[in-house]
Amino acid sequence: MDDLQRENARLRQELQLCIQERDRLRARPFSRGLEGARYIADLVGGTLTATNARPDVITKSGTHLEVKLASLRTRVPGKKTKGWAWRYLLGEDGKKTYHRLILLGPVDERFRKPTDGKYVIFDIPYADVVELLPNPNYLAMSTDPVRGFSKVSAILWQYLTTETGMRKKYQPA
Repeated sequence: MDDLQRENARLRQELQLCIQERDRLRARPFSRGLEGARYIADLVGGTLTATNARPDVITKSGTHLEVKLASLRTRVPGKKTKGWAWRYLLGEDGKKTYHRLILLGPVDERFRKPTDGKYVIFDIPYADVVELLPNPNYLAMSTDPVRGFSKVSAILWQYLTTETGMRKKYQPA
């Protein structure tokens, strides 16, 4: 085997590893998103839609819910401040429409738990997503409901709800 053939074989192996890593990274947000959509569908008794459908969940009353699940992350290395970040609130193409945006974030145990479930839940009307958020396709906020770090945090805390609130609102009586 000459040098070019060895180099070609090495590059093919490296390419295969890169492809595997790309696929692994692509699967993470998808699985996290699917986890959030399943959680909400189960919570409200709604129907989970097909992958890449315009809404993620359709309630029995026909309300279209877009669900985004963030991870709990340290916002600034070395600091105690934690936060959530959600991407593609209007879809990757920026054209997704729905009735309500449901943002989920894991509970930050340092603060009094502002929920009755495993996630902090924000239930936001679509019109407010477009009108109130400075960048309606990306959102980051602090987990501290008192000393949030931005105007966006103050806006979003008004949409805080609970599992009980979601059931009352979206499950038929």
